[in-house]
Amino acid sequence: PFFNPGLETFIIAGCPSVGDIALAWIVEGCSHSLVLLSIKGTACTSSSLQSVADRFRYSSLRKNQNFMGMYPLRRWRDRLKINEFAKVYNAATLFQAAHRARIGRRIAQEIKDEHRRQCLVIRI
Repeated sequence: PFFNPGLETFIIAGCPSVGDIALAWIVEGCSHSLVLLSIKGTACTSSSLQSVADRFRYSSLRKNQNFMGMYPLRRWRDRLKINEFAKVYNAATLFQAAHRARIGRRIAQEIKDEHRRQCLVIRI
């Protein structure tokens, strides 16, 4: 149901002028949509990549002789849809709970009012 436009793949492999600060800016700007990030051959350190790894919900940290960066998990689009459905489901549950609470308060108030009327009739 949701469509969040954004950059999914960002390959900056072989750009030695890209460092840790540039990596932090990239992740800060695209963290909601970025899934594949390749930084092989840049000036980025492994520790800076590890520090931003928690921003990549649907990716895992990979480092070998051919690739360094964040690589998408298996079936990440399915995981994204499941999490979006969970958000919608939780919102619907919240609306239902609020509505039921409002109805319950109204019924309780009606019972209190009826009880007060009965007490007034008995006193008079």
